Amino acid sequence: MTQRFQDPHTDVVVVCGLRPAAPRAFVAWESSGTDLYLQSAASETLDLAITSHLAQGFVLVTGDPLRVSLPLVSGLRVHVTGNDIRIADTDGNPVLEATAPMPEGWHETARRKLRCALFTGTDLRLASGPLDGLQAATQAGRLVGAAALVSITPIPARAR
Repeated sequence: MTQRFQDPHTDVVVVCGLRPAAPRAFVAWESSGTDLYLQSAASETLDLAITSHLAQGFVLVTGDPLRVSLPLVSGLRVHVTGNDIRIADTDGNPVLEATAPMPEGWHETARRKLRCALFTGTDLRLASGPLDGLQAATQAGRLVGAAALVSITPIPARAR
């Protein structure tokens, strides 16, 4: 089960869903803008999106993204209020701020386990439909993932 959203004011595509492995609730995102690369001292081409997330504690996903075990990254927190998602580092600097619809059961699952899975990378094809792009990105070494602590703030009934 997934819900997809492309913010018309940014170049970010966000997909929220539930997967069979723990943590079940997940958020996947990618920038639909220009990918940035850097040449390393060893003449390797480095994907800056992948490299920066690896430095934050994400791991390169090498198995099925919907079933892979992910390490808990201590430097990020996920805050969800209704459909508003904010992923921030420990200093409060935003990694992602978006509004995305969530499938039924997403909030309850994340609230019960206090964790969610995070996936990001390059050329994930999130805007194009099924999550097949995650598997293709895994095979190409373009998908990183981690688990993060999540807090859910309920929206008061009168504000809905």
